[in-house]
Amino acid sequence: MPGRGHTYRVYHSTYYDCGWGAMAPFMPITSVNAYPAPAALDFTATTSPAGGPIPSSTSIWTLLNWSEVTPICPLIATQCSNPLAAVNGVAEALYYQDYHFNASASGYSYTIASINCCRNTPILSGATGEGIGVSVTIQPRLCNSSPVFSGRAVPYFCAGQTYTFDQAAFDPDGDSLVYSFAPCTTNGFTSATYTAPYSDQAPLGPYWDVSIDAMTGDISFLPDSTGPALVTVLCVKVEEYRNGVKIGPVVRDMQITVINCGAPDMLPTVQPATSITGATAIGTDTLSGFIGMPIRFYVTDRCRHGRYTLLFPHLGPLPFWSDYHRSWRNKSH
Repeated sequence: MPGRGHTYRVYHSTYYDCGWGAMAPFMPITSVNAYPAPAALDFTATTSPAGGPIPSSTSIWTLLNWSEVTPICPLIATQCSNPLAAVNGVAEALYYQDYHFNASASGYSYTIASINCCRNTPILSGATGEGIGVSVTIQPRLCNSSPVFSGRAVPYFCAGQTYTFDQAAFDPDGDSLVYSFAPCTTNGFTSATYTAPYSDQAPLGPYWDVSIDAMTGDISFLPDSTGPALVTVLCVKVEEYRNGVKIGPVVRDMQITVINCGAPDMLPTVQPATSITGATAIGTDTLSGFIGMPIRFYVTDRCRHGRYTLLFPHLGPLPFWSDYHRSWRNKSH
């Protein structure tokens, strides 16, 4: 409110490796044994004059989700539930906390930083055991929401097979988003260590051709003749623009897991969308909606490991008229 400042809700997701050399034993996924709350966030005023007021927390960290989120077929067991399973598996701890910026903070930009220790041991690209540092920049006077990622940052895919990772990102305010690869950082906000031939621009080394679409954020992984299984780290910088003016960046830190899947998977069979709200189906593969309105629908997908249903809770609000294509072709399930 004018003269009273602004309150921001900060969401914090931590992804915990259920096996493969995690730095601590996995805690069972139960409501009474949740992953610990995040460490205190660091707020830094990044514009002149120096000494901008630091916001105060108005709530404690509140747990929203503690569950397994491994993106594989539901019939495949992981070490989140079976310590002897071949696939390590990933659990998500999602928290939020509210912070209030008083009216005098409106003239500043702020970097919100979160740190954690440590990356786990099977990482082949370097950074093994190093800390993690991620950040986002906000400007309180804009009453702005940061980009939202519907897709979780835990891509799994098969060795030797082409894969596209859809981050499913959108901006609640309709701002433009620009995506690029960026160096991952440690909990001291120095660049994470990459071991040659890996780098932030070639996170899977010379064995995979990795590229990112600057407009959609889709990341494509094209294997060479081998495309081996490996674990690596990859960071994506998302820059937010409003009316051509940059608001600030968000950095997304991800661990990439390439696994041996055996025989190449069959292309999944996808049924037309059902239970559609906020849009009208045109044919079997197109939905028509309105600018600024969310869309919700289900699709049923069949892979060689079984049949399951995916829910897409929102694809917007859409900032402008656009075609949104979610491609299952050559994705691993």
